[in-house]
Amino acid sequence: MPTAAAFAKASGWLARAAEAATWDGTVGIQSTQGRQPKEGHDGDGPATLAEVAAYNEFGTSTIPKRSFLRLTQDRQRGAWKANTVRAIRKYVADDGDAARLWSLLVMEPAREDVRETITRPASENGYKELSQPYADRKARTNVRNAGDPEQMTLRDTGQLLNSIRYVAKAGSRTVTG
Repeated sequence: MPTAAAFAKASGWLARAAEAATWDGTVGIQSTQGRQPKEGHDGDGPATLAEVAAYNEFGTSTIPKRSFLRLTQDRQRGAWKANTVRAIRKYVADDGDAARLWSLLVMEPAREDVRETITRPASENGYKELSQPYADRKARTNVRNAGDPEQMTLRDTGQLLNSIRYVAKAGSRTVTG
């Protein structure tokens, strides 16, 4: 027959599991970085990094879609789920620092996955050929191989890559990185 100590221990596990269910986090361009002007912004076109990221993620009539957030999520969904389960199990068993576990085991790897997608050659990300209006515009601005999908990487200045951050919330703590 289970003892009162066993019930107390199980009750503690359940309480920590319930707390873990409230953990939250985001990976991408956070509001502070997103409001910053894009490097070299000349007043024409998107004014903020968030706008540039959205144009690349979803495309426009002249900018081809170069998804980096949704593509990473599709590729890494299984790994992210496994990391989340590992963080929750570790927290429930050890009663460790929830915010630290969440950020180290889930959010930091997710941030690095997004950054890795950004640095991959376009052909590895499955990007299609440049749209003709975009290729024509690139050719007019004297960019070599404007129709080459390899030119479709998101690494022109590194500002987007370096702006990928996470916010991890666990309990009353928030960790950013």
